[in-house]
Formats: sequence, C-alpha cells, structure tokens
Amino acid sequence: MTSINQEPARRPDSGLSYVPVAWLCITMALSAYGLVSSWRVIGGHDLPDSVAYFVYSGLAGGIVTILWGLYLLGLAFNRSARFPRHFIIWQVATIVWLAARLAYVLLAPDFGFSARSMPSRKPKARRFWFRSLPLCSASSSALCSAPASDLPPAR
Repeated sequence: MTSINQEPARRPDSGLSYVPVAWLCITMALSAYGLVSSWRVIGGHDLPDSVAYFVYSGLAGGIVTILWGLYLLGLAFNRSARFPRHFIIWQVATIVWLAARLAYVLLAPDFGFSARSMPSRKPKARRFWFRSLPLCSASSSALCSAPASDLPPAR
C-alpha cells in the first residue's frame, strides 16, 4: 500500500552544508571590518589620487559584498535551490575583485610596495626603517647639532 503523504528518503546531513554559509558570514564580517577601518580615511584630502581611488573602491566593494551576502543568506536560510549557483557566482566575483585590487596595488606607483619599485639596476645597501628616524633627544644634543655629513655611517 502507498500513502499519499510520503516524503522521499533524505540522507543524513554531515555538517558540510554549513561551510558555504559560514564562509559567507566570515567574508561579510571582514568586509564590515574593512568599512569601519577605512572610515577615517574618507576625509583625507592629502592622499594621492590613486590611493584615494583605492580606498573609495574598497568601500564600494565592501558595501556590495555585504548587500550581496545578505541576499545569499536569505537564499540559504530559505533552502532555495538557487543558492549553490548564486554562491559560486558570488565567490568567483569576490576572487576577481580581490585579484584586481592586488594588481592595482602592485602597479600603482603611489604605494610603498609596487611592482615598479621592485626592479633595480644596481644593488642598494640595506636600509631599515629605524635608521631614518631622527637621532635627536635630550641626552644626545651633540648628534642633533651635527650636520648629516658628520654623522657616523650606518652599519
């Protein structure tokens, strides 16, 4: 005999179905952190144009990531059959966006580490950031009054 309200047998859930949703939540949280972190830079008028474009595009990308992520969370919690396909599209778009930002940082000359600053024709002496700090203090007034050419060379 058959019953009218029979449901097909379902496999037990192994727990891996929550991984895409967890990854989505982590990515949205990191985007929100990026928005909060770069909020102070918005009013900076002394930034070079390429850095300002990078910051503003990061803000726009973070907003899009959060809004698109909320849409995907709605699909996931409603157990929509469209979620896997939309999640893959979102993930590919996120990877392409991050690769484009990385390429921009490497190619823009206004960033400290750029691809243009990497090749050099002659080797340079190693310079550390603390050697560029001023040597003046209350206890070393002789170093402060000496011209830079009279200072001992850095090792």
